[in-house]
Amino acid sequence: MPHGHDFEVIAQMSHELLDDGVPRGGRGFDVALHNICSELDERPFSQMAPGVNQTLTGIAAYIFERMVSKYPNLSGVEVTDGRYSGKVSA
Repeated sequence: MPHGHDFEVIAQMSHELLDDGVPRGGRGFDVALHNICSELDERPFSQMAPGVNQTLTGIAAYIFERMVSKYPNLSGVEVTDGRYSGKVSA
């Protein structure tokens, strides 16, 4: 029987601010992160990313790799279950 886990994902990006306060290069960052997390919520991680280490650090690395091409100023991704965490930094 399938089972699930609850995780919190924290992604950080360094950026310069524009005059109006909008982060340069950050448009759509939260939506992109939400979409990746939603994909992971839909089916087992082993099916989403075969061969990727199924630890909190492995999941953080997977999310980081998916985000960094579009957001090169991504500085880190952390995945936590409230007790343990895994983090990947640039």
